[in-house]
Amino acid sequence: FVEGLAKVGYQTNCIGGVAFFDKRSALGSVFPAMFRHSFWRPSFGCGVQESAVNQIDFIIKRLHQTPQETLVFYYVNICAIHYPNWFYDPNGRKNHDDLNSHKAALRHVDSELARLLTAFAQRRRTFVIATSDHGTCYGEDGFQFHGLPNDITNTVPYKHFFLEEAR
Repeated sequence: FVEGLAKVGYQTNCIGGVAFFDKRSALGSVFPAMFRHSFWRPSFGCGVQESAVNQIDFIIKRLHQTPQETLVFYYVNICAIHYPNWFYDPNGRKNHDDLNSHKAALRHVDSELARLLTAFAQRRRTFVIATSDHGTCYGEDGFQFHGLPNDITNTVPYKHFFLEEAR
Protein backbone atom coordinates (compact mmCIF):
# COMPACT_ATOMS: atom_id res chain seq x y z
CA PHE A 1 0.00 0.00 0.00
CA VAL A 2 2.69 2.49 1.03
CA GLU A 3 4.92 1.48 -1.87
CA GLY A 4 2.00 1.86 -4.28
CA LEU A 5 1.27 5.38 -3.06
CA ALA A 6 4.93 6.31 -3.41
CA LYS A 7 4.94 5.00 -6.99
CA VAL A 8 2.10 7.32 -7.95
CA GLY A 9 3.77 10.38 -6.43
CA TYR A 10 2.82 10.52 -2.79
CA GLN A 11 5.34 11.63 -0.19
CA THR A 12 4.99 8.87 2.42
CA ASN A 13 5.45 9.71 6.10
CA CYS A 14 5.41 7.63 9.24
CA ILE A 15 5.12 9.16 12.73
CA GLY A 16 5.57 6.56 15.46
CA GLY A 17 5.07 6.46 19.19
CA VAL A 18 5.87 2.89 20.21
CA ALA A 19 9.25 1.14 19.94
CA PHE A 20 8.29 -0.49 16.62
CA PHE A 21 9.06 2.92 15.08
CA ASP A 22 12.16 4.07 16.98
CA LYS A 23 14.83 2.67 14.58
CA ARG A 24 16.99 1.73 17.60
CA SER A 25 16.74 -1.98 16.84
CA ALA A 26 16.27 -4.23 13.83
CA LEU A 27 12.59 -4.67 14.76
CA GLY A 28 12.15 -0.93 15.30
CA SER A 29 13.53 -0.26 11.81
CA VAL A 30 11.32 -2.51 9.69
CA PHE A 31 8.15 -0.44 9.50
CA PRO A 32 9.85 2.98 9.22
CA ALA A 33 11.91 1.70 6.28
CA MET A 34 8.70 1.39 4.25
CA PHE A 35 8.27 5.17 4.19
CA ARG A 36 10.19 7.97 2.50
CA HIS A 37 10.20 9.88 5.78
CA SER A 38 9.85 8.36 9.23
CA PHE A 39 9.98 10.04 12.59
CA TRP A 40 10.13 8.89 16.17
CA ARG A 41 11.09 11.09 19.09
CA PRO A 42 11.16 10.32 22.83
CA SER A 43 8.45 13.00 23.21
CA PHE A 44 6.18 10.84 21.00
CA GLY A 45 6.56 7.84 23.36
CA CYS A 46 4.05 6.01 25.51
CA GLY A 47 5.32 7.29 28.84
CA VAL A 48 4.83 10.93 27.83
CA GLN A 49 1.43 12.31 28.78
CA GLU A 50 1.55 14.91 25.98
CA SER A 51 2.71 12.41 23.33
CA ALA A 52 -0.36 12.87 21.12
CA VAL A 53 -0.06 16.66 21.36
CA ASN A 54 3.63 16.42 20.44
CA GLN A 55 2.95 14.14 17.47
CA ILE A 56 0.13 16.27 16.11
CA ASP A 57 2.13 19.49 16.57
CA PHE A 58 4.98 17.86 14.63
CA ILE A 59 2.72 16.74 11.78
CA ILE A 60 1.00 20.12 11.49
CA LYS A 61 4.38 21.86 11.32
CA ARG A 62 5.52 19.45 8.57
CA LEU A 63 2.29 19.96 6.66
CA HIS A 64 2.79 23.74 6.73
CA GLN A 65 6.33 23.23 5.38
CA THR A 66 5.17 20.92 2.58
CA PRO A 67 4.16 22.55 -0.70
CA GLN A 68 0.39 22.55 -1.15
CA GLU A 69 0.61 20.65 -4.45
CA THR A 70 2.57 17.77 -2.86
CA LEU A 71 0.46 14.67 -2.34
CA VAL A 72 1.09 13.32 1.16
CA PHE A 73 0.34 10.12 3.02
CA TYR A 74 0.78 9.98 6.79
CA TYR A 75 0.71 6.86 8.90
CA VAL A 76 0.41 7.97 12.52
CA ASN A 77 0.92 5.60 15.43
CA ILE A 78 -0.62 7.44 18.39
CA CYS A 79 0.45 5.52 21.44
CA ALA A 80 -1.41 7.43 24.16
CA ILE A 81 -3.81 4.53 24.79
CA HIS A 82 -0.96 2.09 25.35
CA TYR A 83 0.24 1.66 28.87
CA PRO A 84 1.11 3.60 30.84
CA ASN A 85 -2.10 5.59 30.61
CA TRP A 86 -2.93 6.02 34.30
CA PHE A 87 -1.93 9.70 34.18
CA TYR A 88 -4.90 10.58 31.94
CA ASP A 89 -7.43 9.68 34.65
CA PRO A 90 -7.49 12.39 37.35
CA ASN A 91 -9.43 10.04 39.63
CA GLY A 92 -7.22 7.01 39.02
CA ARG A 93 -4.45 5.42 41.01
CA LYS A 94 -0.87 6.42 40.26
CA ASN A 95 0.98 3.75 38.25
CA HIS A 96 -2.20 1.71 37.78
CA ASP A 97 -3.78 1.45 34.34
CA ASP A 98 -7.39 0.32 34.15
CA LEU A 99 -10.41 0.66 31.90
CA ASN A 100 -11.12 4.17 33.23
CA SER A 101 -7.61 5.41 32.48
CA HIS A 102 -7.85 3.82 29.03
CA LYS A 103 -11.11 5.68 28.39
CA ALA A 104 -9.53 8.92 29.65
CA ALA A 105 -6.60 8.40 27.27
CA LEU A 106 -9.04 7.90 24.38
CA ARG A 107 -10.85 11.12 25.31
CA HIS A 108 -7.49 12.92 25.37
CA VAL A 109 -6.55 11.62 21.92
CA ASP A 110 -10.01 12.44 20.54
CA SER A 111 -9.69 16.01 21.82
CA GLU A 112 -6.45 16.41 19.85
CA LEU A 113 -7.51 14.80 16.58
CA ALA A 114 -9.63 17.77 15.49
CA ARG A 115 -6.46 19.86 15.05
CA LEU A 116 -4.91 17.18 12.86
CA LEU A 117 -8.00 16.68 10.73
CA THR A 118 -8.38 20.44 10.28
CA ALA A 119 -4.78 20.72 9.09
CA PHE A 120 -5.35 18.03 6.45
CA ALA A 121 -8.68 19.52 5.33
CA GLN A 122 -6.96 22.87 4.76
CA ARG A 123 -4.74 21.21 2.15
CA ARG A 124 -7.28 19.36 0.00
CA ARG A 125 -9.84 16.57 0.09
CA THR A 126 -8.38 13.92 2.38
CA PHE A 127 -9.08 10.23 2.82
CA VAL A 128 -8.75 9.12 6.45
CA ILE A 129 -8.51 5.61 7.88
CA ALA A 130 -8.79 5.47 11.66
CA THR A 131 -8.08 2.13 13.29
CA SER A 132 -6.06 0.45 15.98
CA ASP A 133 -3.49 -2.32 15.91
CA HIS A 134 -5.06 -4.17 18.84
CA GLY A 135 -7.46 -3.95 21.74
CA THR A 136 -6.46 -4.09 25.41
CA CYS A 137 -7.70 -6.38 28.19
CA TYR A 138 -8.44 -5.03 31.65
CA GLY A 139 -9.33 -8.24 33.45
CA GLU A 140 -11.41 -9.95 30.76
CA ASP A 141 -10.86 -13.71 31.02
CA GLY A 142 -8.23 -12.94 33.67
CA PHE A 143 -5.96 -11.16 31.18
CA GLN A 144 -4.25 -7.78 31.45
CA PHE A 145 -3.01 -5.56 28.60
CA HIS A 146 -2.53 -6.59 24.97
CA GLY A 147 0.36 -8.96 24.28
CA LEU A 148 -1.85 -12.04 24.11
CA PRO A 149 -4.40 -13.71 21.87
CA ASN A 150 -7.90 -12.84 23.06
CA ASP A 151 -11.15 -11.66 21.47
CA ILE A 152 -10.68 -8.28 23.15
CA THR A 153 -7.15 -7.78 21.80
CA ASN A 154 -8.14 -9.05 18.36
CA THR A 155 -11.16 -6.75 18.04
CA VAL A 156 -10.26 -3.28 16.82
CA PRO A 157 -12.25 -0.23 15.77
CA TYR A 158 -12.20 0.85 12.14
CA LYS A 159 -13.60 3.90 10.40
CA HIS A 160 -12.80 5.48 7.07
CA PHE A 161 -14.10 8.74 5.68
CA PHE A 162 -13.28 11.72 3.50
CA LEU A 163 -12.53 15.20 4.80
CA GLU A 164 -13.66 17.77 2.29
CA GLU A 165 -11.30 20.61 1.47
CA ALA A 166 -11.94 23.50 3.85
CA ARG A 167 -10.41 26.57 2.28
